[in-house]
Amino acid sequence: MDGLVVTQKDIEEYLNQRSGLTENTRSTYRARLNQLYDLLPQDKTIHRGTIKSIGETLLQRRYSKQAVNIVLAAADGFVVWSGHPEFQAVARYAQDDLPQPELTRAEYQRLLMAAKRLNREREYLLIKTIVLTGSNLPELMALTAEDVKKGKILVGTEVHTLPQPLQAELISYAHRHPGTGPLFQNYRGDALTRTAVTQAIKGLSREAQVAENKCNPRCLRRLYQETQSHYRDMMQSLMDQASTRQLESEQRLIGWAE
Repeated sequence: MDGLVVTQKDIEEYLNQRSGLTENTRSTYRARLNQLYDLLPQDKTIHRGTIKSIGETLLQRRYSKQAVNIVLAAADGFVVWSGHPEFQAVARYAQDDLPQPELTRAEYQRLLMAAKRLNREREYLLIKTIVLTGSNLPELMALTAEDVKKGKILVGTEVHTLPQPLQAELISYAHRHPGTGPLFQNYRGDALTRTAVTQAIKGLSREAQVAENKCNPRCLRRLYQETQSHYRDMMQSLMDQASTRQLESEQRLIGWAE
C-alpha cells in the first residue's frame, strides 16, 4: 500500500481548514505536527504503524504520556483529513494512576545552590550537565575531558553542543582533577555507576528542600526535554507572528482588493 507523503505545506493547510480549533490548540497542534514531521523517515512518508512507532520513540525519550498523546491525536487528525484513516495510531497511552514527579526550574536551581553550599562540585556538574544537554546516564558516565574540550557530545544519535558556561566549568573541573578515562569518577578513580550518580544527586535533597523522589537523573532529563519543547514552541510562535506581519504588510501594499 502506498504511503502518505507529508509536507509542511500540507500541515499548514490542514491547520487552516480546522476552523473549530482555538488559537492555543492550533499552535499546540502545529508544534506537535512539526515534531512528527521531524521524526519521520527521510522520505517523509507515513505508512501503517508509523505514527504508533513515533509515539514509542517519544516515550523512550522520556516524554510524558500526555505529551505523546497530543502528538498522536494531532497526527491521527491529519491522516484522516488527508484521506488515509488506515494510518491512524488510534490507541492512546493510559495516564499513570499517580502523576510522575516533575522537577521545576526553581527546584533545579536550589539543587545547584545546595551543591555549592556543600562544596560538592562533582554533583553540581552532574546535575547541570544532564539538565543542559539531556545526557543519559551511560553517556554522562562515559564523558571525558577530551569530549569537553571539543565542545560537542553525543546524546543518543544526536550531537549536542555544550553551552559555553557549562563547558568552561567542566574544563576547569578536568584541570583540577587530572586523570585518564571518564571525567566523573569515584574516590578510587573508577567510573561512576548508575546507583552512585542517583545517590549523589539524592543526597542534596534535604539541603535543597526538594522532594527526594525528584532528585534523580530521570527528573533532571525530563526538565531538559520540557525546556527544549518550550523553546521550540516559543520559536514557532515567533515565526508564526513574523509570517503573519509580513503577509499583512504585503496585503496592504499589493492586495487585490482595495
